Amino acid sequence: MRNNAAHAWTPKRKKSMTTLDYHLVLSSLWRDAEGARVKNVYTNKGIYELRLASNEFSIYLWPPHGLFPYKGRLATYGQESPLLKEIRSVAKGRIITAMYQLNFDRVIAIEFGDDALIYEGVREGNIVIASSKTIVAAINERKMRDRSTTRGTAYIPPPPPKIDMFSFTLKDLLKLTEIARRSRPIIVRLIRELSIPAEIASEALYRSGIDLNYAETLGEDECIKLLRNIQGIIKESFENKGCYKAILGNEVFGIYPFKPRLLESLGAKIVNEENFSLTLGEYFIRLFEEGLKEEEDKIASQIKATIESYLNEASDLRRIGATLLSNIDYLENLRMKAIELRTSGASAEEIIEALSGEYPIIGVDELRKEVTVKIEDQIFKIKMEESIGKQASEIFSKAKKLEEKAEKAREVMKKRLEQGKKEHPKKVFKAVKKRAWYTSFRYFFSSEGFLVVGGKDASQNEALVRKYLSPQDIFLHADIHGGPVVIIKTEGETPGEKTIHEAAQLAAAFSRAWEAGFASIDVYWVYGSQVSKKAPSGEYLSRGAFMVYGKRNYLRNTPLEWSIGLKIEDDRCELICAPPSVVSERCDFWAILVPGRLRREFVIRKLVRYFKESAGKKGIRVKLVAEEILMCLPKGGIYISRWGKRV
Repeated sequence: MRNNAAHAWTPKRKKSMTTLDYHLVLSSLWRDAEGARVKNVYTNKGIYELRLASNEFSIYLWPPHGLFPYKGRLATYGQESPLLKEIRSVAKGRIITAMYQLNFDRVIAIEFGDDALIYEGVREGNIVIASSKTIVAAINERKMRDRSTTRGTAYIPPPPPKIDMFSFTLKDLLKLTEIARRSRPIIVRLIRELSIPAEIASEALYRSGIDLNYAETLGEDECIKLLRNIQGIIKESFENKGCYKAILGNEVFGIYPFKPRLLESLGAKIVNEENFSLTLGEYFIRLFEEGLKEEEDKIASQIKATIESYLNEASDLRRIGATLLSNIDYLENLRMKAIELRTSGASAEEIIEALSGEYPIIGVDELRKEVTVKIEDQIFKIKMEESIGKQASEIFSKAKKLEEKAEKAREVMKKRLEQGKKEHPKKVFKAVKKRAWYTSFRYFFSSEGFLVVGGKDASQNEALVRKYLSPQDIFLHADIHGGPVVIIKTEGETPGEKTIHEAAQLAAAFSRAWEAGFASIDVYWVYGSQVSKKAPSGEYLSRGAFMVYGKRNYLRNTPLEWSIGLKIEDDRCELICAPPSVVSERCDFWAILVPGRLRREFVIRKLVRYFKESAGKKGIRVKLVAEEILMCLPKGGIYISRWGKRV
């Protein structure tokens, strides 16, 4: 096929995420992000970090390049951007209630109840803060033809492409090749007319055996082959659990969810990686680092050029000053004669004609009263109305000031280099210790060793059902409105009645039955496959709500008992909150609690005193934090039914 060299197109290094990248990253990221609490928000030169309280990873927003997870954090931060305060007011300390992609576009919404951060990876990129769908602030506030991102206006997402790559057909491809300008390469037409990312369009053309720069109409057979390859690449991306890193020369060229055969044919080394989201995050972090270094190098280069310019100008001035002083009498006579001629009414041309035979005069500026001379290949001006000595002194003074400016510029560059070494070490990002996902929930390990997890609020209930409940797990809930979702993670095994009973006690103790003062309540359990977040037709499920289908298995009159114990092992102390049967097996000292009339603050003081005194008898000093115990207690009044200790 003919290649139009005037429009040659070649693959470029990946600088931003594609629509498919966002879709694949979100398909796994939302499971970990929803229900997580944002500890704080940080920024550094255009990149924003949502640091999660779990410390498992942070979510980075770098418009327009990408939104991605990374198991690390910014080591240092630049000046706080004007938007950082607004982002913190929305996100800091709050739980992410939802995270999703808008219109299959490069737009991601991160919701915190009625508030939201909306990341836009289109055009120059943007982060919009909205409350009840009204814009509160934005990085780029603009009025556009189809929407506005200014404060006080309703948020409208960028218009989606007329045809998206997930739904276009053979008819669209045929129409594209018929009506598009034939002078454009087919790769450009696919990118601009069908909004297909360049990396997918180029790979599909290569797999179809079509020249990327082919600029004529494609036949139906070629369009069919191209369509199948585009669909095949998308299918491969969805089915692929890992990803591919393409290394061209000495740099990573990009991270792809499909095998980039085109780049491989161009000599790129293709490396298999296990996790697409995290590998992509690492890639963009390194890209960010490179950008910082390039910016620093550019500024350093500009400062060096400025220093060189100052010094060159100062050197030229000193040479002129030295020439003036070495020819002071000669030039002073020239100056005096020029003044006499000018006073007598001679024109510039007449002055030059009269003096050029004796002096190296080449020009006269009557308005500025200056004479231009040339001595030893140096051309400079002397003022008619100032002595040569004074002019030489002024020239040396100007040279000195320029040298001082050069020295100040050197100091600025030195400080920037020292600051760069301090702020941007070899590893700008540092790893953080991973914590188990369940540590942000109420949890314990049953007497039989099964993990039992319960939600603390509606957001956590939502997260447990949507992200962590597997079909073979066991779901429990007290038979009363208002209570935690509790799940038993079975991992393919079958828990016994004791584990189910202990999980039921968690569901009962933290339900509204405790606040109401009940002694017991019914708790039901079902398999995870029976629970759904999908509402029946015409109905709506609020946050934390769910649907249960099929038969429910009831544990009648489950006692409302909860226990807090202190486990001492190798001079280490651990506070354990769980049903009495679990705590009595694992702890040295414990207390069993039931609904009562004692205030929680009073109960905490009694528990702290009992644990400290009991541990002290064993020669162990215990430090207990009241807030940690408070987090373990059910809401409402409490009565300590009995104390216990290991015999």
